[in-house]
Formats: sequence, C-alpha cells, structure tokens
Amino acid sequence: MYRILITGLGAGIVYGPEDLARLSRLGDVRVCQEMTREELLEAVADVDVLMTDCTRIDAEVFHRAKDLELIVEHGVGYDNIDVACATAHGVLVCHTPEVYTVQVAEMAVAALFAASKFLYQAVSDVKGAARWNSAPFPSRHVSGKTLGIIGCGRIGSAFLRMMAGFHMHILVCDPYLPESRIRELGAEPVTLEALLERSDIISIHTPKTPETFHMLDARAFGRMKKGAILINTARGGIVDEAALAAALEDGTVLAAALDVMEGEPHIADSPVLRHPRVLLTPHMAWKSEFSVPAVIDQCIKDVCAYAEGKPVFVCNPELLEQEEGHGK
Repeated sequence: MYRILITGLGAGIVYGPEDLARLSRLGDVRVCQEMTREELLEAVADVDVLMTDCTRIDAEVFHRAKDLELIVEHGVGYDNIDVACATAHGVLVCHTPEVYTVQVAEMAVAALFAASKFLYQAVSDVKGAARWNSAPFPSRHVSGKTLGIIGCGRIGSAFLRMMAGFHMHILVCDPYLPESRIRELGAEPVTLEALLERSDIISIHTPKTPETFHMLDARAFGRMKKGAILINTARGGIVDEAALAAALEDGTVLAAALDVMEGEPHIADSPVLRHPRVLLTPHMAWKSEFSVPAVIDQCIKDVCAYAEGKPVFVCNPELLEQEEGHGK
C-alpha cells in the first residue's frame, strides 16, 4: 500500500470524495492543499507518492524523501521538478500532457487577437473614461500576416490548426520535429533566427528547459520585425522580461500577451507588469469547465498505472530501463 501526499494545488484543483476514494484503494491518502517549504520537507519523509502542481521539487526534497517512488505533476510543464535528481534517486516522474491541449491553444488564439486588436486597453478606456474614442489604439490586421510558432508539439500544433483558417503564412521553429511533419501541418520549417526576422506575430509553445530559458533575450528581440506582437502561454522564463520591456519601449514589440511570467506568482517587480501594451493573465490558459476534473482523473490514472507496473507519460523513461515492476 502506498502513502500518498497531494499538495501544492491551486486554481480550483480540488479532489472530491469520489476522487479520494479511487486513490484510497491504493493506500493512505493525505491532502494538504498548500504547504510551506518546511512543512513539505517534513511531510515527504514518509511518502511513497507525491502528487503536486508547480511545487519546487529539488535535491533538498529528494534528500528528505527516502521512500519516494513516484511524482505526479498536475500539468504539462514539469520544470519545477529536478528530473535529473529524481532519476538519480530512483524516483519516476509523470505528468499530464494530453489534458490541456485544446484549452491552452484556444487561449493563445484569444490572446493573439486581444493583443492585436488592443482589446484590453480599449475596454479599460471605455469603462474607465466613459468615452467612445478608438484613436489611441493601433489595432492590427491578423489575416494574411506571418505567424511564427516556437515549439510545435501537442499545443503548438493545435494552435497552428486553429490559426490556419485566417490565411496566415505560418513559420515553425521546432528542432525536435521533422521538417516533413511541419510541412504536413501546412507550415514552413525555419530556424529561430529566421522566425524572429520574418514574423509579424510570434507565439511560444515550447517547454522551459535550460536550453529555452531566456530564449527571447535582448539579442533575440534585436532580430525581430519592428512592430511585432508576442504571445506566451507556455512558461515564464522563456522570455527575458527586462529585454521585452526594452523592446516595447523602442517599438520592436508593439504589444504582448503573457499568461505566464518568470517570477509567478510573485510578479510585483516585473518590468512589464504595468506596461500599457502588455496584456497579463494569471496562468489560466489551462483552465476550463472540463480541465479540472480531467487533470484529476489523469493524475489518478497515472498512480494506478504505476501501481500496475505500466506507467504512462513518464518524464524520465530511462529509469524504466533499470526497473521491471513497481507494484507493492
């Protein structure tokens, strides 16, 4: 029987009685929606399975969690987990990459149009000043423009298909996707440099890794077309926010829509927080009436699959080569 801890959940992810009953068949379940760092370090000392969301899981946690076998992340991104350290400690890491695809792609579409049409600024002006004046808002045409997509996995390709109906020329930069597959999707495979230089609108759909951290830095913004529009519904930290602020000031970036930020949820010091041409939303792209129950269901299935020795959506599959069974 497993000792299961569910913690670090936010944004309305709540396990109901039926969910907990499913997990209880596998062992003892403890739910603590939020924990301090000290509480987490104490709690993991006698845990076999940790189910969490965006909680920092690093070497200190693994050092305390002597019995830990499995971590299940409630989401697509798992950059909060030191996967290499997990592997070194024999801990399998799973996530839920199929749950949020449509929701995030839809949010990227909404953000693209909101930023291009300056909807946030226009709504605020009408409501705040009670006036009818469209002059201050440099709304941009979308159809027929060049769209650059950085990262074309599940979400990026879903976003691409949604945008295809707007007769855009679509560029894709994804070094892990065969060029033939990109062409099948109706896009042109390009390097990051070419994408930056040619795109009118850029949308980010790549995970945050050491390779992609501050991928869009001052040098990258220096390559962009004047008046570009930037969308990020992927992960904070891919965009260097200080460089973005400078690019907004010099006109390189006309507008940006960010659902994610580098320091979230602590964003008070971000240089783009109050910029008038930046639309900010609170990491909500994943959310819909379907996504919360779906992610809970998938996470429970991940634990059940692990217990049966058939784990799915594994982030460190090399560990499976060293083990043959997991059932207790």
